[in-house]
Amino acid sequence: RPNQPVDWRADLRALAGGAPRGVYLLRADAEKVSACSRLVVVTDLGLAARLAADGALVRVNSLRAAQPVAGAEVVVWAANNRELARGATDERGLVYLKWDRTQEDAPPSVVTAAREGDLTFLALRSAVDEGDAAGERDYAAGGREAYVFTDRGIYRPGETVHLQALVRG
Repeated sequence: RPNQPVDWRADLRALAGGAPRGVYLLRADAEKVSACSRLVVVTDLGLAARLAADGALVRVNSLRAAQPVAGAEVVVWAANNRELARGATDERGLVYLKWDRTQEDAPPSVVTAAREGDLTFLALRSAVDEGDAAGERDYAAGGREAYVFTDRGIYRPGETVHLQALVRG
């Protein structure tokens, strides 16, 4: 029917050929109408990152179990799509990735994590506080600094919130 809204539900299992995992680009297009697209992430991997001038501390956790994920391959990508650093998470779900800031690279832009066919990403431009002057100040210049985070991003009423903190100084 022309000029009528259409609701359509995408069956990701059918589109992916099985249980979907990873990042998908869904695009809707029609004649005489501009296309609309959205990224859809189907993952059990949660990411948190904290940038320093020459590296990043990344934490990967299971969204379903709220537990650290060991052995996830983590990559930090620059804005020009160049790989800055790569590493695997330890038993605490943590990895510190260090890169050489003397290179003429674009700033860090995206962190990806993959494990056993699962893939997720974190855009750094809006997700990480880099501090003063785009992360160029020294940590703990005047005392201690703390970064407090939860093991997942959202909780239902009545659930216990588990906090973790990184303190430098």
